Amino acid sequence: MFSNKSICSGGYLRMTLYINGEKIDEKSIQDEMERLRPEYERVFEQMSLAEREKQLAEWSRENVIEGVLLRQEAARQEGAVDPKEVNEALKLIIDQQGGRVAFDQFLAGNTLTEEQFRHDIEKQIQGRRLLQKIEALAKEPSDKQIRGFYEENKARFMMPEMMRAAHIVKHAKPGQDSEPLKLELSSVLAKLHQGEDFSKLAQTHSDCPDRGGDLGWFSRGQMVQAFEDVLLTLKPGQISDVFETEFGFHIAKLIDMRSPAAVPLQQVREVILEELYRQSRQKVVEQFVDKLRSTACIEDR
Repeated sequence: MFSNKSICSGGYLRMTLYINGEKIDEKSIQDEMERLRPEYERVFEQMSLAEREKQLAEWSRENVIEGVLLRQEAARQEGAVDPKEVNEALKLIIDQQGGRVAFDQFLAGNTLTEEQFRHDIEKQIQGRRLLQKIEALAKEPSDKQIRGFYEENKARFMMPEMMRAAHIVKHAKPGQDSEPLKLELSSVLAKLHQGEDFSKLAQTHSDCPDRGGDLGWFSRGQMVQAFEDVLLTLKPGQISDVFETEFGFHIAKLIDMRSPAAVPLQQVREVILEELYRQSRQKVVEQFVDKLRSTACIEDR
């Protein structure tokens, strides 16, 4: 049975959640609300505060219920954990905390005893083992499923329009007379029109001479807008006039351009396989929890 009596427009009524007879500390739900809150408020910022809090409380409650059901089932199926395994996990945590003194301070700060902490470790080990068993039931995606996902989501696997360009640039310093820089580049432009090599002139005259001014491949939005606007007026192999951006004066050469194109399936196959496999594992866990829930006693008293 399922009851939602603990949720109301003003928050929680003073009722206690019980799951299969186990009393659930209200703080568990409050902690889950705080964990979810930053992302939840970002995604649902258009909701009114009251609606958002109500929905957040409901979702947090659902998460706690599912977590408790899995924990209870893990304890039932897995039984006691070997104390040696708990000791090893505890030692690792103590080391991560910075040693025994720091760990004891952590326990005190969270009003926990070491025995309670060891019990939490045991529950975590049981839960991890159960999840591994459940997820092992998930089937790996078939080649047909992978190809189908690729075809249905081709927009996700598109390479954007790409440009490869080079430039010769003279940076203008604050307060500096920029006219001499512009005149220098005008002289360089004349040499380019006479057939002189772009990369050699870049090495001689540019404030960024590396690789002969070659900027490599880039997509729209990676360069300042004024620079890209000029490149988009050129055809591969063409050279621009002298122009100005916030970085100074430039002469640009569009070396090549690639149209948007789909990334071949083989290049993204592993990414798709992992995503579909993750979805499959998530689905079997959800089905398992639904089955637990169908026979659970969930009530507010």
